[in-house]
Amino acid sequence: MKKYFTKLLLVFFVMITMCGCSILSNITRNIMGNSISVLKRDRPNAKSRVFDCEIRTCFKKIVAILDFGIIDNQILALDKRNFTILVLVSRPTEEKSDDIPFNISNTDVGIFLTQESPGRTKVEISSLSSLFAEYTSDKIFQELQPTLPQTAQLEQSMPEPAAEPEQEAE
Repeated sequence: MKKYFTKLLLVFFVMITMCGCSILSNITRNIMGNSISVLKRDRPNAKSRVFDCEIRTCFKKIVAILDFGIIDNQILALDKRNFTILVLVSRPTEEKSDDIPFNISNTDVGIFLTQESPGRTKVEISSLSSLFAEYTSDKIFQELQPTLPQTAQLEQSMPEPAAEPEQEAE
């Protein structure tokens, strides 16, 4: 029985060593409730905007904004390879949004960067709380705006002003 247990333990440690620590860190994040996988699945509902910048530059600027403390946050995970950030964002609890009391004090927010084309990066901010997604995206997009000119998407989506009908002279 002791040999069987020793062999089983050895196999377990070999498997963990071969798989690396990523499995353990994901399990830990899931137990703590800080997993980015749920936020990735919610990306279709994310607040997004496209900026004229290289993806690495945009990523560094977002990290700098978070480090500067414009938003009360704690960076939980930075993935420089996939350009994703998991942040625990806090907000005052006494606020109201659209006459709905806001009682949640903090939640996870995922920030995802995707290169649309050379020099253009799409920034998506996702949270299971729409209030936190809106709050975080407003703050980050506002801070990115002066340093990174936004693509003229609004100008393209706005309809042309209608020409005034010419009045016939009587």
